[in-house]
Amino acid sequence: MKFINIKNIIIIIIALTFSYACMASENRRRHPLIPRSGVIQYAGSIGFVSVGAEWEYGKREQWATTLMIGYVPKRHSNRPKAAITLKQTYSPWNIVINGNINLRPLNCGLFLNTIYSHKFWTKEPEKYPEGYYQISTRVRPHIFIGQEIEFKAKKLKDKFIKSISLYYEFNSCDIYLCSYFPNMKYLSPAYIFALGIGKKLNV
Repeated sequence: MKFINIKNIIIIIIALTFSYACMASENRRRHPLIPRSGVIQYAGSIGFVSVGAEWEYGKREQWATTLMIGYVPKRHSNRPKAAITLKQTYSPWNIVINGNINLRPLNCGLFLNTIYSHKFWTKEPEKYPEGYYQISTRVRPHIFIGQEIEFKAKKLKDKFIKSISLYYEFNSCDIYLCSYFPNMKYLSPAYIFALGIGKKLNV
């Protein structure tokens, strides 16, 4: 995938997210398919930078599904790459600190990530002996844990942005976990965890 194509896809996702956000704000009645948040994230095993949309649901909005596309620049790989991530988050607690700040002390869940490249495969290539690789390289399942704080935008209460959230999360994938536990004496936990930080514009 060429660099310009990746840039175009990211621009399209941002435009669609904020178009939906404006629709939700103007109608005041949210359609289930309209995302609550536009998300941008740095690092975290899903690309150097990633953008996407998030849908919240549940009686206390404790569940969230996020779809993101990430960009891996050439300096971190042999060529630019795009990554797609589907994430499911559970937030059991939402603590209201005051009228304008909400804290979610625990965000946890899992996500699936895939990188668009011919070098990654779902089925083991024929050049390898059968059973040589037990795990697909195309799709990586991850588990994660983190925290989030939300600031309500008082000055923007009549605009389409209702609040801004900042979050961080630590994640690890199946390959790293499988490598770590049999070798705990030799590997540091820092080897298997990646940090991602992000921002959400909530509507």
